[in-house]
Amino acid sequence: EVDVKVSNFMNLISFQYSMKWDSTVLKLDTVVNFTDGLAGFNDAAVNTDSGRLLASWFDQSISPNTLSDGSTVYTMQFTALNSGNTSIEFTEEFATYEVLTDQEEEVGLTL
Repeated sequence: EVDVKVSNFMNLISFQYSMKWDSTVLKLDTVVNFTDGLAGFNDAAVNTDSGRLLASWFDQSISPNTLSDGSTVYTMQFTALNSGNTSIEFTEEFATYEVLTDQEEEVGLTL
């Protein structure tokens, strides 16, 4: 299991990003444990394909959302397919990073 956690998540209304890993080493089985702190953020907000995950969330009410540092946004559950190592990394290969505040200010994604 891999928990995706946040820090400095203050007054946000939207984000999008993608992640990747070696699909010959790991198979993503499911994404679970979505935070209750973000209205509308659930399994419909993530798109998974072989070796990648795209996440996108937008608060329809345009209300600012803040999560405590270290909060888990969701958990990725994998099965190891082969011995070996792979990193799970954020990438703009499949989606451009976008993080917006309630003032519609782009604040970027810090990894």
